[in-house]
Amino acid sequence: MDKIAIYMTAPNKAEAKNIVRSLLSARLIACANITDPVTSHYWWDGQIETSEEVSVIMKSTSELYPKVEAAIKAQHSYDCPAIVSWALTQGNAEYFDWIDQETQKTA
Repeated sequence: MDKIAIYMTAPNKAEAKNIVRSLLSARLIACANITDPVTSHYWWDGQIETSEEVSVIMKSTSELYPKVEAAIKAQHSYDCPAIVSWALTQGNAEYFDWIDQETQKTA
């Protein structure tokens, strides 16, 4: 299975932790790193905005991405949450095996 990293932002640590916990419980991700706070600068409703958010990087597989995205959208408080992924093409083979093992188990 192809490994991916999934990036998401959330308005606060509590929401980020709740989303991460539900994804872990469903075995859709193997792990997540939450960074608090980050300062985000972005266009929204025709204006440049700045806000403090929480960023999250999760590790999973490309096959599970559609389920991860749907689960995040179902729980997220933003109208348009940042959810992006990128392929992990190189890395520690044992770590990649661990991602596979943890996402293949049934909850």
